[in-house]
Amino acid sequence: MAVVTALLGFGLTRLEFATGQDSYIDPDSQVADDNARYQSLFGGENMVVLFTMPPGRTVVDLFTPENIDKLDAIEAEIAADPAIESVISPVALLTWTQDMVATGVATDILARTSAREPDAAAVARRQEDLTITALRLTAAGEQDLANPDWRAFLIFGNDGFALDAEGALVAPPADDLVVRRPLQAFIRDSHHAVFAAVLVGNAALDELSNGSGAVETAFSRHAFEDVAITITGTPTFLTDINDYLQGGMMTLGAVAVVVMAVILLVGFAVRWRLLPMLGMAVGVLWGFAVFGYTGTSLSLVTIAGLPILIGLGIEFAIQIQNRIEEERTLDRTPGPYGETLRRMGPPMLGATATAVIAFLTVRISRVPMVQDFGLLLSVGIIALLAAGIVLPTTIIGARERRWPTRKPPRVGWVERTVRWLGSLPRATVVPLVVLAVVLPVAGLLLESGTRIESDPINWADPSSQTIVDARHLEDETGLATTLGVFVETDGPSTGNGVFTDQMGAFVVDLVDRTGEENAEVVGASSLATTVGWLTDVDGAPSIPPSGLDMLQAYEVAPPALQRTLVAADGNAAQVLFQLGPSGLEERSVVLDRIGEAIADPGDAALLPANATATTGGLAVVGVGLLENITANRSALTIVALLLVGAFVVLAHRDVARGLLTMVPVLLAVGTSALLIRLLDVTLSPLTTVGGPLVVATCAEFSILLVARYAEERERGLDPHESTRVAAERTGRAFFTSALTTLGGFAVLMLSPLPLLADFGLVVTINIGVAVLSALVVIPPLVMEADRRGLLTIGGHEAERRTPARWRAPVGWASGLALAIAGAALVVATTGGGDETAAAPRRTESAEVPAQDQTSATSSPADVVAASVPNDGDILAPGPAERPSGLVAGLFWDALTGAGVEPGTARCAADDLIATTAEADLLAMGIAADPRPAAVDELLAAAATRCGVTSEQLAAAAES
Repeated sequence: MAVVTALLGFGLTRLEFATGQDSYIDPDSQVADDNARYQSLFGGENMVVLFTMPPGRTVVDLFTPENIDKLDAIEAEIAADPAIESVISPVALLTWTQDMVATGVATDILARTSAREPDAAAVARRQEDLTITALRLTAAGEQDLANPDWRAFLIFGNDGFALDAEGALVAPPADDLVVRRPLQAFIRDSHHAVFAAVLVGNAALDELSNGSGAVETAFSRHAFEDVAITITGTPTFLTDINDYLQGGMMTLGAVAVVVMAVILLVGFAVRWRLLPMLGMAVGVLWGFAVFGYTGTSLSLVTIAGLPILIGLGIEFAIQIQNRIEEERTLDRTPGPYGETLRRMGPPMLGATATAVIAFLTVRISRVPMVQDFGLLLSVGIIALLAAGIVLPTTIIGARERRWPTRKPPRVGWVERTVRWLGSLPRATVVPLVVLAVVLPVAGLLLESGTRIESDPINWADPSSQTIVDARHLEDETGLATTLGVFVETDGPSTGNGVFTDQMGAFVVDLVDRTGEENAEVVGASSLATTVGWLTDVDGAPSIPPSGLDMLQAYEVAPPALQRTLVAADGNAAQVLFQLGPSGLEERSVVLDRIGEAIADPGDAALLPANATATTGGLAVVGVGLLENITANRSALTIVALLLVGAFVVLAHRDVARGLLTMVPVLLAVGTSALLIRLLDVTLSPLTTVGGPLVVATCAEFSILLVARYAEERERGLDPHESTRVAAERTGRAFFTSALTTLGGFAVLMLSPLPLLADFGLVVTINIGVAVLSALVVIPPLVMEADRRGLLTIGGHEAERRTPARWRAPVGWASGLALAIAGAALVVATTGGGDETAAAPRRTESAEVPAQDQTSATSSPADVVAASVPNDGDILAPGPAERPSGLVAGLFWDALTGAGVEPGTARCAADDLIATTAEADLLAMGIAADPRPAAVDELLAAAATRCGVTSEQLAAAAES
């Protein structure tokens, strides 16, 4: 035995813990493939750092030069860690906004958007907003992040700002300032900002732990004055759970051992009453060792098998030791050990087989970690049977040779209790059979209405700092998790396939529709929305960005933001939806609606012809887990009942004995489901295995009880006396094993993880009902069936109602029918695989991606140079269209408003920008009132060179 233990023990070294997505969803499913692709493009889980400003201060005060230096240093340190894919700092967003202003990209985008506006009133509103922007920009002063007024201009939008009758800027109260919509994903409001680190995609748990540790370490090196910092994220949840799996479950196992020891000391009145603990310990060791050899990893579910195997496994050792003690005083041939094995071997093998069958039905679950749980229990129960037979037999044999037992066993309160439990009158038999039919149906019907705790954050220890921090993030910002959509194109080999007008319109419309339809969506970020929202003006319809708008904005974005927004050389883009606190049921609805919006957007923009749009991210994995759990939860129990029933009938080739064994099982399944529903117990994903556990445990007790009754009848005792003798001789074994089994399950309720604690509560209820059902129902039921001549036990065939020649064929036929029904349900439950989604509607053709037109088109300077006449006096008129650019457009508006011909006004505007860059004009105060004289001189020179008269120039100045 020591050699076997040593050889098997090597399997323990092969056990590993897994908490990645492969534990939750089928790695071969489309959801897993899509999520893997998404993470390979844009990274995996996020670490989030929340900055909270104290009362009286705003996020403007966060971005001081000192803090910016610290944030830049932190970003550089984190980005250098191999576990990190990318870093998104709010400083990068401010820098991006500043660069779009400084390079003129922002004004170009605004001007092009205004030119695409078909409604005259909306054009006027956009022009007014441009004027407000120009006045705010001038008032902000020096364009440097060290300037708090400039930071305020970059952070807060034009919401609440207005022009008075004289055209002067009127600002709203400071408390009414609104963060620009493109920034709100990471600057939530005036008091909160978010720093995010995206970990590498498809990472192992160690990498996730390293990534979260890198973020925490980097921030620990720097202090931010008057700023509260909270660090949280999914990797911290997973790390905490993994740490608990490797330590906390061992503690629960130790508690289970202590509980069982107390029960054995009180209720198992034999010599060396703690001996079953050794058989259980060796059996559990063997079970986990064999499980290690299968190459299957431990997970949040499979590790829960430790106290369960402890509870189930001790029963075998108790039964064997009790029977040896009994046979030792009866002086039967072939002796106590041989008689014990001869009498107990077959029913214990049968009980183990039914348990294995019930546990293996769990393998039809669509959740990998639940499938692994079924494998662990199946392997473990076999190992426990072997240890439970070999160890007590060997050790007691050695004990009796050295220290023989002199005192015979006596009937105590335990045996009397078991006999009392099984003393229901004959009148209850028919109602029990009826209930055995009605209760399972009612229980399974009501089970669909039982609440399932599906918010992953509620599975972890609510008192842990990790969860406290996550709750703080939710309370302060409304953020809980993210749901991604990645759009890929088969664009040109040169890349940039996402930079098209079609793509901009599709993404903006998808985000708008998703936000309108789902209250759970509290924000979104993407390249298209960042650029599109930049041009949004209250009172004017939203206009999606063009491909050129997105390309120019992308080219001036910091590299970290570029990696977050666009991948695959510009042929893939990410849309990241931010979700508020919600359960997986609500997120499932959101996911379905996003899928519908992609497939058929109605009157909104279609998906480009050369593109695909697919969901990905943690929320998608969570929804997939919930769907897999609920998809065949009832089927697991039904399949277990059918296949276990088939085995019992076939094993005895007797329909009556099979039904007799299954009646308490059916009662237990139905009663436990009803109790959970009536008590309004909240279920967790782990409770998927509750039904098969009830079937396995109750069937095990029922088989052993019926077998002992049959044994006493074969010795010539009548039904009543057989029941009495069985209760007196086996009562302590059944009572003690029942309590130890319950004790093993109940310790799960002590876990600080609600996921395990709720599972422990539900399974304790289930097993309690199962054990009571077997002890209470089997005695009266078996006696009544025996009296009616329905059983082939006791050797009195002449008294049996069913002729012997028909009993076996009927048993075979019935057992095979049950087996076929169970197999058919397995096929129906496991077949089908992923549903094929309907092909989305697409545009008829794909656009050519935009190109930066800086070198492909004429600049204002080129236009001016080409229009200079030979005499050099007056420049020729330019195109009649309004020019792009904030300053050029406003200058053109002023001149045409004063009666200047559009072509002449265009000439003056182009000449102005050709001689002085727009950013320089803004910095010089062109939007100030009054304007600096140097700016007026530049305006007058440009206008004069194009033939604008002094009267027209004066009229334009007054306008």
